[in-house]
Amino acid sequence: MSSVTLFDERERQSNDFKRDDESEFSFLDRSDRPKVAEIRSTLNYWFSLLPEEKKNNFKSRLKAKPKHNFLGAFYELFLFQLFVRMGFDVVIEPKLEKSDKTPDFLLTKSKDTIFVEATTNEYSFTSDIPNFTIRQQVTSELDKLDLGDFRLLIYDLKVSVNQTPSMNALKKELLEHCKKIDLTKHSNHSILDSTDERFCYEDKILHFSTAFFIEKENKSQGKRTVFGDSFDFVIDRTIENINKSIGNKKSKYGKLNKPYIICVNFPYENVHEDQISLLMRSLDMHKQGIYCKSPGLSMLENIINHSVSAVLISFVTPCNIHAPQYWFIKNPQADFPIGTQLFMLDSYEHDKDNFVFKIAPTTISEVLRNP
Repeated sequence: MSSVTLFDERERQSNDFKRDDESEFSFLDRSDRPKVAEIRSTLNYWFSLLPEEKKNNFKSRLKAKPKHNFLGAFYELFLFQLFVRMGFDVVIEPKLEKSDKTPDFLLTKSKDTIFVEATTNEYSFTSDIPNFTIRQQVTSELDKLDLGDFRLLIYDLKVSVNQTPSMNALKKELLEHCKKIDLTKHSNHSILDSTDERFCYEDKILHFSTAFFIEKENKSQGKRTVFGDSFDFVIDRTIENINKSIGNKKSKYGKLNKPYIICVNFPYENVHEDQISLLMRSLDMHKQGIYCKSPGLSMLENIINHSVSAVLISFVTPCNIHAPQYWFIKNPQADFPIGTQLFMLDSYEHDKDNFVFKIAPTTISEVLRNP
């Protein structure tokens, strides 16, 4: 039995939300919420299936504080489990004959083999925000406030110092403002954003404005005071970044002698799946049996390259690991196309005129449910 485990079995008594300055692993490791316990159990099982010599490296990456380390290792762990469930023998970081670079996976089923490279799509927008770390600390302080049934929809937050500012005056005025709002005039899950209901505060250090979301719920479960932040919902660069990720991986290994799949994850739980579907509308149209030419998202342009057999674009986080949203786009014009029986996933293909059509053998959710 392996001596390396991911999460230890112990009693946990924390039911609050993840803090902005906290690592993903730390939150999952301390929370006793039933949903988090379920995630922990699933990741523990997936981790147990890794080769022994790879476990320490995966655990170190998952525990590292930088979020991109956790997200990258989590996605690879997810893919490893997916490929195993699809009946492949999986080699992690296989060596290439004519290169010292190593793809993330080599999949083998019968006599067929596939190289796989995984990458996590990340935003760079935080670097454009002045005093971003201080801003996160301010948000964490606001999260500690008890505003009853009010939750904050932050529209603007600027900090003009390089250390956590005193927020006593802001907190006091915010609490007083909430007391003046007549909740009986508003229904649950409504947004308060009229001129007299929105809260604004400004001093020499802080500039802050927020609307309110009403959410009446069982307070024993704990809840996050900051319901939405103006920088939580940035998806303008999604397509651009996905294309860039695919482009970077396309020629990384030169001309391969096997099918090659590029997997790109978009792991931002603050963006609802419907928003991603909106970005992928041209492809999602085919769920309704609508055929269109030239989807317009440059997705197919990225894989009309004879070296790339398919692209998997996914939206998977620890919170939706059993039912992720994804788009698997196959390239039948590749040097080594992937046969339907070899990689049976619900997928998109295109013909020589760039018409897109959908074939549906099996979904990722179905694969993960199978032993």
